[in-house]
Amino acid sequence: MPGISDTLAAQAVTFEIERLEVTQLSDGSQLREYSTGNRDALPTELDGVPILMTQQERMEYGVRGDKLAWKFISDGDGENPLVDARDRVTWTDHRDEEWTARVTARSYYIGSPTTGIFQWLGEEVSTEVTGGGSIDEEVEFGEI
Repeated sequence: MPGISDTLAAQAVTFEIERLEVTQLSDGSQLREYSTGNRDALPTELDGVPILMTQQERMEYGVRGDKLAWKFISDGDGENPLVDARDRVTWTDHRDEEWTARVTARSYYIGSPTTGIFQWLGEEVSTEVTGGGSIDEEVEFGEI
């Protein structure tokens, strides 16, 4: 990735970017769906680097609780990918762990537009229950 240090480039992954679309149903409820198709002509895949935020950055950007939070850096293939709070980002790290983050701050140039490097912020997506539902989980205890 041009403009990004070799150290960061070695940590690059491919982000899949999906946009939220909310549909109001006739019964008054909402259907909330993330899809790459909702981004229309905007990029749905980008190479970049997820960087875990420090405690200081978490405080600065208002991340609360125990959720993980990242700064995402990408060259955007030369253009601002226009990632914003309607989007979520999914990627697989180098340990084959899959992560999903909802975007909390839109993409912007780092430095100046001539650098061609963009950053956006996101925090870990946890299991969410909507519509008054509940999560039932069966837990088995075994020997340690």
